[in-house]
Amino acid sequence: MPVRYLISSDYNCVFMEYIGTFRFDEGIEGFERLFKDPKYQQSMNICWDLRPSTIPVELVYPEIRTEGRIAASQIDEKLSHCLFAMIAKNGSDYAKVHQFIVALRFENSPVERKAFRDFGQALKWINVPENYEINFPSLD
Repeated sequence: MPVRYLISSDYNCVFMEYIGTFRFDEGIEGFERLFKDPKYQQSMNICWDLRPSTIPVELVYPEIRTEGRIAASQIDEKLSHCLFAMIAKNGSDYAKVHQFIVALRFENSPVERKAFRDFGQALKWINVPENYEINFPSLD
């Protein structure tokens, strides 16, 4: 499983990290695991770190729009009202993350998403101290 997470009740936040070549279905699986975790509570903010991943160059807007809407329809109601920071490692990945967010703008979602390239700025946006240390569990 390329998704690992850490739940911080202190900051009402879930820190998630995607490792490997990004696929929407594996991202959804990561959220489904999170939703089964007894420590998870609806409306926790999400810090989704995509920097360790590779977003395929072949992933283009029509697919991002279609797959993104499917993914959001499966997870947004379970997330409920929250901030969802998405951190990309480079300009190309940032553009794809931004396309995903744009594709969802007219959906009726309780989730507010924003793309970042700076991890500290993402933490600040979700009300977590910029120097917060995240110690993820090892991948299974």
